[in-house]
Amino acid sequence: MRKHILYCRGYILLLVCHTPNGYDLLSRTPKSFMAMLSPASVLPGIAVVLLLLCAGAPAQNATLEKNAALEKESASIADKLFAEVPFEQWLAEGQRQELSWRVSLSADQLSLHQRIVLHVHATVSAGELKKHAHLLALLRITDANRKEFKNYGTVDTTALDLPHLKEVTLDWSAFVLPGEYKIALALSDLSAGQHGMVLKKLHVNGLGHDPLPGIWTNLPSVEFWAPFREFGLDQSFHSDIKGRLNLPLATKRPVHLDVLADVTPSELFTGHQGAYTRYLFGVLATWKDFSQIEPAGGSINGALLDLKQQKVIWEQKNISTVDWAGMKNALGEKTAGLVSAKDLQNRYNPVFLREELARRASESTGDALHVIVLIGGPLGAYNFPRLNPIQVSNENTVIYFLQFESQEHLAGNRPISNRAISTPVISNRPISHMREMLSPLRVRVLRLTSAADIRRALALIMNEIAQTQ
Repeated sequence: MRKHILYCRGYILLLVCHTPNGYDLLSRTPKSFMAMLSPASVLPGIAVVLLLLCAGAPAQNATLEKNAALEKESASIADKLFAEVPFEQWLAEGQRQELSWRVSLSADQLSLHQRIVLHVHATVSAGELKKHAHLLALLRITDANRKEFKNYGTVDTTALDLPHLKEVTLDWSAFVLPGEYKIALALSDLSAGQHGMVLKKLHVNGLGHDPLPGIWTNLPSVEFWAPFREFGLDQSFHSDIKGRLNLPLATKRPVHLDVLADVTPSELFTGHQGAYTRYLFGVLATWKDFSQIEPAGGSINGALLDLKQQKVIWEQKNISTVDWAGMKNALGEKTAGLVSAKDLQNRYNPVFLREELARRASESTGDALHVIVLIGGPLGAYNFPRLNPIQVSNENTVIYFLQFESQEHLAGNRPISNRAISTPVISNRPISHMREMLSPLRVRVLRLTSAADIRRALALIMNEIAQTQ
């Protein structure tokens, strides 16, 4: 039996078939999509255009402007769907189990983007699917202030391999704030006049002993993920999300902050693209978290380093809004295994990294505090030659090296845990080679293996900067 998953993020529908070789997108023609939502079959007077995405498709490289336009169109479609379908009447009639389906919710994970993730899954059995040509799902989430957030999904059973199908799952994901929510999810066959309605209440817990209690100030209570984030770099950066973390930094003197990320694709990842991808996802998400710090009376710059190319492949100064299009273009299609372990020990040693950090440290002027946050993986496989101390004329520089010590958890989320948030973050692993390489600069190494570690590192670094005289 095969399980089909439909990722419903507003305007885009993905139909994925699980096979022994992984996930494949089932071929669907534009004609079949239009038939599914044509005026004759579903909604009179509504013209809907759906976009198919798959790995390597042109839509994956769509500009941010096009993505923004599609998101706006998606919201418009959702509003029209809710207006045309008697959703409020169904809601007034209460829960109804006329169709064979089940709904599950979860909101107990802290993402690397420092937001709580809500997952909504609606699973329809194969037996039920055989009774219908088209199904429409309407999802409405209402927060404690009665603000409504809407989304939708569709199923065209004529395109499914029903004899070998076990079930279909429609999946929505969103960032949410702690609080109380009401979930109303309707599944209908409008042509047959049938519908099911599931009503659920959801309590989303906050973080126990949160070191950054104000980080979610002014964020919307619900932000649905856009569909294009299912693939590639957009997934790691969440370029679809407009909400910003609230990270104001009041300091006792001016602060200049550099946020750097090592994106070198090396055989430290054992030649597996998946391992490098997880690492890159974690690094980019963490970089984005730190790029949202707002130092009062200071500035923040960002850059990506490639130790194989021995250069800065992307840089942005005085960040207010990140140039994601430029960063994504600079990253290109990096693959793991391009740098051998031998190369790392011989030619590609950390000298370039040292020189780049020294160059930035030398730019410190006056009484301003210069903070360099470097995000990367373990440096144990690199060869550290004996080097003379760095010549610096200004001692107002401090370097924080945020080291991902495990690749297993970077792309995933861990359940929210009060105990996890209160655990110290200082790495106990040997770091003498890092300190020697950057002597006499002040260096601190923090270990990252989870979203909670990133949150603690944010809080610790911001607090130390704020307390620096």
